[in-house]
Amino acid sequence: MAGRKVLGGKGLDNILESFAEFAAELSFNDLPANAIKAGKERLLDSIGCAINAYNCDTAQIGLSLAGRAPREEVSGRILASTQVVAADAAAFINSCMIRNLDFNDTYPGGHPSDSLGALFAVAPQVKALGRKLLTAAVVAYEIFIRVQMAARLRERGWDQGFGISVGAAASLVNLLGLNREVARHAIAITAVGNMPMRATRAGQLSMWKGAATAYAVRNAVFGVQLAAAGMTGPEAPFVGRHGLFDLITGPIDLPPFGREEADFFIPRAKIKYWPVVYNMQALVWAAIELRNKVLPEELASVDVDGSPQRVQLFGSGAILRETIRAQKILAERFKVASDVWSVTSYTQLRRDAQECERWNMLHPSDQPRASYLEQTLAGAEGPYIAASDYLRCLAEQVSPWVAGGLFALGTDGMGRSENRATLRRHFEVDAECIAIAALYQLKKQGKCDGKCVARAVAELGVDPEKQSALYA
Repeated sequence: MAGRKVLGGKGLDNILESFAEFAAELSFNDLPANAIKAGKERLLDSIGCAINAYNCDTAQIGLSLAGRAPREEVSGRILASTQVVAADAAAFINSCMIRNLDFNDTYPGGHPSDSLGALFAVAPQVKALGRKLLTAAVVAYEIFIRVQMAARLRERGWDQGFGISVGAAASLVNLLGLNREVARHAIAITAVGNMPMRATRAGQLSMWKGAATAYAVRNAVFGVQLAAAGMTGPEAPFVGRHGLFDLITGPIDLPPFGREEADFFIPRAKIKYWPVVYNMQALVWAAIELRNKVLPEELASVDVDGSPQRVQLFGSGAILRETIRAQKILAERFKVASDVWSVTSYTQLRRDAQECERWNMLHPSDQPRASYLEQTLAGAEGPYIAASDYLRCLAEQVSPWVAGGLFALGTDGMGRSENRATLRRHFEVDAECIAIAALYQLKKQGKCDGKCVARAVAELGVDPEKQSALYA
């Protein structure tokens, strides 16, 4: 059986080590004014959201299954109630209430206040002061936002529950005053057990959309309880073998923690004015202003052009012109934004990425290096589509280093003689086919429906029954 010293000393996982240190050591006196103000605002905002969703269906289902805790120290309070149940169940119910109205705060890729259900459950039971609660909340936000910034899990098809659960576990460590060693185990246990799929938010939405992060928070509570009771966790859940880097993200650099105002990211979490997705807030304001200026009977129709979906288009050489034309088609006819990248050498990009991989392999204890490709694409919103006048495998060779993978179009098939435009349509690499491929990849990510792709196939004049160029 593994001993409690498995993660002792310097540690094998620098990210785990930084999270554990931050969780165990941050105090209220370390917080600058901007973090204190932002923390108070977000705690109050979350309480308001929860109270107004007290009787929501997801919370009521959780309440119907909640049992009493075997001991007071593992019990939790349900928000807006004197009812005490097992802490993990209370955390689930609280986070369901916070999330239900889609009114709680947001940061690109998720809702950091979803994690607060755990703190609201446990804080009353341990008689935590307001300063302690606020400090723990800041821990949750700082870790969640850093994970979202660097790991880009949404673009890779994974859900926000990973960052929520890790942040929630770290915040409970801080609230309970657990030491750094216990923090390592609690965060490690939580990290390896909570990597939810983004299918939660794709297609026809279910009740689970409003409960998925609550489930991650529940698991975080139990993970902390296990670690506090003596359970050990894996030594390198982020940078180690079969860890986050190895299986999902590749090497990433997280912004370091600090104690200056600029080091705290919690003010970046946006508080909503209206219970709709954040990029629709401005449209609600616009509708209110329009109502004050125009009578309903004066309107024949309203055409709303909101924040568009975005794709990344790769082109190289002469086909770059087709990629640029596809960008125009997507914007003008399908309201999809795109960035066009000129790829001068897929082979050189792969060689650079392989060299970084080799260096990381031979220096396992050092900070992993990120390839030029990974650094350049950091922050870009996928999916990624590459078009080439050569075989698909030319672009596909860099796919392992592109978040979520790369969808390549190429001239696979038998060679033939024709003009360039005809050949590109034959091999399905012209602008129209690039646009269709982009919409198809958006559909796979749940960002548009099949009707949109079908409309593109029809309107852009592509024969869906045409024989594949690979066998023509």
